[in-house]
Amino acid sequence: MLRAGPFVVRSTAPPSFANQTVVHHAKRRRTTGAHSPLLAERLLGTRSGSDACPDLFLRSGRGVVIRLSSCVTISDLYVRSCQSKGREIIFADDGGNALSGDRALDISLRFAGALNSLGVQQPGDVVAFLCLGSATHAVAWFGTVVGGRVACNLHIRGETVERIAEALDWVGAKVLVHDPDLSKIATEAIKATGRSIVRVALSGGSPDTNSFYSLVSQQQAIDYAANRPAPDVLGAIALSSGSTGKPKGVIGDAVRHRM
Repeated sequence: MLRAGPFVVRSTAPPSFANQTVVHHAKRRRTTGAHSPLLAERLLGTRSGSDACPDLFLRSGRGVVIRLSSCVTISDLYVRSCQSKGREIIFADDGGNALSGDRALDISLRFAGALNSLGVQQPGDVVAFLCLGSATHAVAWFGTVVGGRVACNLHIRGETVERIAEALDWVGAKVLVHDPDLSKIATEAIKATGRSIVRVALSGGSPDTNSFYSLVSQQQAIDYAANRPAPDVLGAIALSSGSTGKPKGVIGDAVRHRM
């Protein structure tokens, strides 16, 4: 089970691979099997309890699975969890939205590419989120992290424009992703910062706002294997409760946010 921010990703079932799976080992040995529990254990590292996974290149009926010689960051674990779920649901919310592992990973990798087009191109660039927990929020949050940027969830309930603006300033956000019904307060908070912060609405979107699904539909998924975030890069910022009236929180690299 993977916990990150408000999300829980469960990956307890063996991967739902195609009926016949071919695995090429590092020494060019080859094995085949049909839904092999041993294969699942080797891929997920469940038997040993270790995060290390063998240097495998897995092909299945749905295409080539991303090759990982190790699984040491939250990004690696997210990619592996999505692939293990395949066509099974990995994210669902109260609004009736449900995303399979395959779909969630595709959207996340496309959003990582979309951030480049929004000018968020450097490791350490912060993407802030002003939204309730949802399936779309989850894939956008993980898309930020797998793309090597920093994800930060802002507080929503009871927050004023001034406090949201202060938090945006404190984390140095380059993008603010928000729920559609929070467009007004998001706009006012960005204006209060006096900085140029790109807004992305999780659905819909006004003429001056980028729509999340419009963005991802126009982007190619990034090549994760060629652009894996390093273990020491900043992965996320977790803000505290805000009881002092001033922004403060905990920052962690891509390894320390793997729980």
